This record gives sequence, C-alpha cells and structure tokens, in this order.
Amino acid sequence: MQENGKVPSLTAKTAESDRGADRRGTRLLGFHQDEDGHWVAELSCGHTQHLRHQPPWQNRAWVMDPQARQHHLGQPFTCGWCAKPAEQADKE
Repeated sequence: MQENGKVPSLTAKTAESDRGADRRGTRLLGFHQDEDGHWVAELSCGHTQHLRHQPPWQNRAWVMDPQARQHHLGQPFTCGWCAKPAEQADKE
C-alpha cells in the first residue's frame, strides 16, 4: 500500500541483470534443427542462433557434420543478440 504523499521506491538497475555482467563469454551448449531443417545453436546466454551453411554467403561446413558439431560443444561462441546494444535489442 502506498501512503499519501509518498513516492514508491524504484528498483535501481543492477549489474547482475546486465548482459554479460559476469564477464564470461557465451558458450555453445547444444544444437537442434528448426522446422526447415536448419541447425540452430543453443547458447549459454539463453539465446539461440541459426547456423546455416549456404556458400558463398555463410560457410559453415562443420555444421553439417555430427562429429564437428560435437567438437564445438562448450566452445566460446559470440551471440549476435548479446552483441547488440541494449537499446537496439529492447526494440526488437
């Protein structure tokens, strides 16, 4: 309840809610295929990212090989969503 004349306190934005607050990089945790059969990376930040192999635009032949995908698990992976400025990401 709010008393007359008193303004409710606002929660200050804390560093722990910021992207990458712990300074650890994003890691590749797993894969799945979407409804069109394209491979999707599951990242430690909670985001997902398509990993298409469509030369000459996207050359990711390793995505097509099960052993190569397995080799990439746990490796650092730059998340395109986390790399965006917060203001831009909030608009999407």
